[in-house]
Amino acid sequence: MTAATAAPDIDPVAVDRAIHGHPGALTDAERDEVIRRLTAAGRSAAHIGALLGITGRHVARIRGRLGIRGTNPGGPRR
Repeated sequence: MTAATAAPDIDPVAVDRAIHGHPGALTDAERDEVIRRLTAAGRSAAHIGALLGITGRHVARIRGRLGIRGTNPGGPRR
């Protein structure tokens, strides 16, 4: 996503910084975008949560609200 195509309430620089480990203060829309991108990159809810300072469960709830599936939507395989 480039600055020209970013939603008005999303700062693409803030999103990129968060993805690279420096989340700072993010809006809800920016946090959602970070979760979308890191989920697409195959990161776990726990990893994303640790990066953003929230729980993996919170990440899972946000994914559900956004209608995106995590890296292992069916739970552990046995």
